[in-house]
Amino acid sequence: MTDELDEVIRQILQDYRHLMTEAERRADRAFVFQEKMQEADDPQVVAKMTAAMREALEDRNAEILFEKGRECFLRDVARRVVAKHGATLPRCDTCGAVLKTPKAKECFACDDDNPAVDDGPS
Repeated sequence: MTDELDEVIRQILQDYRHLMTEAERRADRAFVFQEKMQEADDPQVVAKMTAAMREALEDRNAEILFEKGRECFLRDVARRVVAKHGATLPRCDTCGAVLKTPKAKECFACDDDNPAVDDGPS
């Protein structure tokens, strides 16, 4: 994924998670459990994460989303939330990069110390 797409996805998941569908939330939890399971050395932790992942995927729609893979899933969620709910992300007025937060005092892309915020299309 591109850096900007990563930033858009991060902000969607941070600021607009409440707009995810139940199936999206379940698939997202399954990805978290999968990652923890892969990092675990303790067989009991692996078993617990496997059970939690299976439980999250009991919903067929969540399972379908999960089967797409994490990158595709995140991209699709971000696109759906932006399209359906008009979620706009703050951008630097100087270079157009996505800012880290709506009240950012610095643009890390162009080093502008006081970027005018462009909230996207009105």
